[in-house]
Amino acid sequence: DEVIVHFNNLAGFFRKAHSLLHENGMMVNKELHFTHPKYSEMSRAMLVVHEIYGLTGNYRTLSEELGMVNEANFEVRRVQPIDLSNYLRTVKSWSTNMYDNREALIAAAGQDFYRHFRTYLKIVHQLFLGPAMTLDIVASRKLSDTPVE
Repeated sequence: DEVIVHFNNLAGFFRKAHSLLHENGMMVNKELHFTHPKYSEMSRAMLVVHEIYGLTGNYRTLSEELGMVNEANFEVRRVQPIDLSNYLRTVKSWSTNMYDNREALIAAAGQDFYRHFRTYLKIVHQLFLGPAMTLDIVASRKLSDTPVE
């Protein structure tokens, strides 16, 4: 659930998952994807998002992910998009909760971190309003290791 974006070697992860699953085993991932590679350019806003996640925010396009899934010998069974309006509500709630509890949060984490995270939430809100991201569930089935004759 939205963890594969943090793998630098996603193709290696898919190969490892393939090695661990039984034949016909299923792998399901839910992740945010760029709609085009141009959105992966490291703008100032994307750098803030990347820093929040310890420099592991490796967002990709859905087509890149699907290519790696196929290369790891999985068969894509279903791709299900999820409406980002759910995330927009979540981000708005987080931002409101942070503001309502700012004194306690600043005392616990410091002014700089509080400000940085609020900035991150504002960027994410704008990002989800635009055309740059999709949220997708990808269900794939492990294919046999034995070549077809």
